[in-house]
Amino acid sequence: MTKKISKGLYLVIVLSILVWGTGLINIVEAKPGQGNQGNQGNQGNHGQEKITICHFPPGNPDNVHAITIAFPAWAAHLAHYDTDFRCDENYPNECEEDGYAGLISCDDCVSCETTEYCGDGMQNGDEECDDGPEGSDTCTPECTIIENPYSNYCGDGEINQDWEECDGDGECTSMCLLPDPEECSDLVLAKINIDEVNNFTGNGDMTSDIYLGSDSYVIPSGAWFALYWNGSYIDDNDIKDYEDVPGLAVERLEGSVRVVLYGTQLSTDKEHIHGDIEFYNANVSGQRNDPSNDNPGNNTLEKGFDNTGTEGYDPNNDEVWEADGKSYFWLTTTTADDGYYTDWQIIEDCSTGICGVKFFDVDQDGTNNNDDYNIEGWMISLWPKTECTDGDEWADEVVKYTPGPNVSTKRDDPLKALGIAENNDTMNFVSLGIAGELILKFDNFIENGDGDDIQVIETSWGNPSCAAYPEYVHVYASQDGVTWTDLGDAQCQYGDPSFDLGSLAWAQYVKLVDETDSANFGGGGDGFDVDGVKALHCLTTDETAELTTLTTEDGYCFEDLEPAYYYICEETREGWFNTTPICHQILVEEEHDYLIDFGNYEEEILDPYCGDGIVNQEWEECDGDVDCTSMCLDPEQNHGDLVLARVNTDYFDNFNTIGDMSDDTYLGSDSYVIPNGTWFAVYHNSSHITDPDIAAYEDVPGLAVQRVAGKVRAVIYGSWPSSSIKEHVHGSIEFYNATVLTPTNDPANALENGFNGTYDPINYSPVDDEAWLETANPNHSYFWMTTTTGDDGFYANWN
Repeated sequence: MTKKISKGLYLVIVLSILVWGTGLINIVEAKPGQGNQGNQGNQGNHGQEKITICHFPPGNPDNVHAITIAFPAWAAHLAHYDTDFRCDENYPNECEEDGYAGLISCDDCVSCETTEYCGDGMQNGDEECDDGPEGSDTCTPECTIIENPYSNYCGDGEINQDWEECDGDGECTSMCLLPDPEECSDLVLAKINIDEVNNFTGNGDMTSDIYLGSDSYVIPSGAWFALYWNGSYIDDNDIKDYEDVPGLAVERLEGSVRVVLYGTQLSTDKEHIHGDIEFYNANVSGQRNDPSNDNPGNNTLEKGFDNTGTEGYDPNNDEVWEADGKSYFWLTTTTADDGYYTDWQIIEDCSTGICGVKFFDVDQDGTNNNDDYNIEGWMISLWPKTECTDGDEWADEVVKYTPGPNVSTKRDDPLKALGIAENNDTMNFVSLGIAGELILKFDNFIENGDGDDIQVIETSWGNPSCAAYPEYVHVYASQDGVTWTDLGDAQCQYGDPSFDLGSLAWAQYVKLVDETDSANFGGGGDGFDVDGVKALHCLTTDETAELTTLTTEDGYCFEDLEPAYYYICEETREGWFNTTPICHQILVEEEHDYLIDFGNYEEEILDPYCGDGIVNQEWEECDGDVDCTSMCLDPEQNHGDLVLARVNTDYFDNFNTIGDMSDDTYLGSDSYVIPNGTWFAVYHNSSHITDPDIAAYEDVPGLAVQRVAGKVRAVIYGSWPSSSIKEHVHGSIEFYNATVLTPTNDPANALENGFNGTYDPINYSPVDDEAWLETANPNHSYFWMTTTTGDDGFYANWN
């Protein structure tokens, strides 16, 4: 605390000391309103006046306190130099506290009482700012300025980078882009998502911050940044100039992102970081080591590409890998740096072209989601589109004809429905018959244009009115001849009815189904008569595609196309089903790029097993019925000599990224797979069921099982290249209609310490397996197997 003495008071004190000290004169500062009170001889006027002063007791000056004395006694206190200030309203003893102006309190003659303070909403005193008691984004509650630690970045609430279209608005995406772009953009973005940062000891200074191209440009984890824009790559300085930063150093190069964790510290200074690099408008095309030895040391990852580095924080075992379209990293360092490159390829580069991917649509929703994956080797074809010439707009091929009853041989030729309709009273048509069906194919495309798109030409002699001939047809359309779209209610033959394609953009197949009421024809009639089917909006292509390409893991592209209408189509394959259209019609305009993805899923053909709801094995008596047992047996039947077994896997684990153990059972081969807990036959109709030697299929991602006479052999494959690749499985083999005997070792795949009654229930040691029986569950043969570089196997014996 600093005390101030006003100039007038200072003069009074000095003069008083001089006068009283010499006995020559006594000068007292006049109080306001009193005028001149006279000299020393006139003290009677002040005889009883009291004043309050700050008193410093002699010998104990720290015990300063306020006292009230008669005015004439003031001189004595001044003479002893133990008085600091008077304390009445005429002597405002000024002071200063942390830069705030105030007055010395007469309560204790020490405290500086101020009316200004941090949090009063006004900058005063020594404050750098004052935004109230709670502070703000730029001012702390202690009235100091908060300096923004980050440079301009997507997410800071301001449009301050050339490529940003918005930032923080309600309609703005997390990439600082508008959700519905009006034109093509070749912008490629990336962001680094940090999942964990750890400084274990010593001088580690790792953070989740991203140092982008320099040691002064810093952005937070999860912020998108540009890699490519307006036809140009964004290149940074060599990372060697700024890799020693308290965060992840990132360098952008042409087609790659370089990342380095600086770790040239003492061996005790361990740092760790892991996360992923995510891309927008680009695909990850690979990962590479960083071999640089520049400033100051080697950036090479230790064991970074062997899928083993994610179990611990070992500076001698890093890991990078690709998954879900992202580049993942797990880096730990001490005395050497860790660095790697992620290579990427642009998806949309705004040349005039069409690009996309062929993906396996796992959830069959027609969109390319995170769980879906790209398919290689699938043919995509491109045709320029033109208007059909006269005569080409008619159906070209009969796919199927199933006539109803009462169709005469003169009216049962479906070929008469092809080509241009004669539209006259000649025998130039085919009759569907009551409830009959006809499917026709067009070589060209029926396009969904304005108004109706398909017309069915009917022939009825004489009076063609509905009243005279109430014949009705229901029309369906398809792009592939498999999935059909209903085009509305059945229409009467009068006026040659027409139909709109509805939700279909185009079609190549038309199905006609008769819905004539035979009662209107005395219980007979031959139904709707088809003279021809016409595409009212017809488009054609060349017989062969102009361009074809095969998809890769990164997709496909047709580039540098001339502006025109095109059809782009994928091939169809048996057993595969489309979740997106087979073909797309596109108007390609100059300097525009188009993204067209094709999605399919493959019909899953499951191996027959007890529990699939189908009686599809010789020994099964039922499957899925209410009265059926879990063994697919009828509880009311005698099951003879049937012996069943099943593998009950209680727990499995892969302690690394390579291990592929699951709870599936591979029964007799690497292609016959049944779920965990599924019953299977081992003896039936007086015969043992035997499988090939397990050596031919033990390398499977599950438990390999071989049926041998009187035995079930089980093997977990573990012949991995490293002892760090550990897998584990435990459970039991359960039997029905059999006595379980003591399990025995499999010499070709011997258990380590497998029959000594012990196993490691905590650490899952690969050198301590076990197979055993339990009295409480006599129908089970139990196993506990953990493996690394050698297989584990045993025999469950039964009688």
